[in-house]
Amino acid sequence: MTIAIQLAHARPHVAGFTALELIMSIAISTVIVLATIGFIRTSGHSAVDIWRDAQAQSAMRYAGQRIRTDFRQASPTKLLLTQPANDNHAVRLQRPLDVTGSEPGTVWGVYARELGKTEAERNKPGWFVRYRVVDVTKSGTIDRQLTREYLDASGKIRYTKTLIHFLQSGTAPKPGFKIDPAGAMWQITLTSRVRSRLKAVRHWQFRVSCKN
Repeated sequence: MTIAIQLAHARPHVAGFTALELIMSIAISTVIVLATIGFIRTSGHSAVDIWRDAQAQSAMRYAGQRIRTDFRQASPTKLLLTQPANDNHAVRLQRPLDVTGSEPGTVWGVYARELGKTEAERNKPGWFVRYRVVDVTKSGTIDRQLTREYLDASGKIRYTKTLIHFLQSGTAPKPGFKIDPAGAMWQITLTSRVRSRLKAVRHWQFRVSCKN
């Protein structure tokens, strides 16, 4: 008889969660779920920020490669450096062309695959390559864009490509686009802001020489 009473008292103790335990379990589960959702959201934003930063670095490398190529093919006598109203620099230059019936180095202009499929369409005597910064305002924000353009002999823009977005101001400690003489070479400065929560600034400075 004593054993039966003891077993009867034991059953409520092993019969699952009490109401308080159930409430605590639900509360803990809710906290874990909310923390997981917050982590996923934060991780998602970080991935986007990292992707934007990588895109900015890639654009700067590509722009640097194009500038190097154009400068190495140009002559100092065919290079015109200016500083427009936005304080970032602009440069206009030409390269020697291989034109049938002309002596090497006597015809200058632009050679560009973007302009056509034939050699006649790609060879443009008297044309120029120009790099400049264009200010584009979007929703009250200024996007300073480094562009590469082909100008015909009259100065009309025939082709344009944006290379870098959100350059720094030309008066910033690290200006967006600046070209300085460095002895027999030219020092190129490129600085842009990454449009993300990383608030990173990408800065690149290199030197290049012109064709003699």
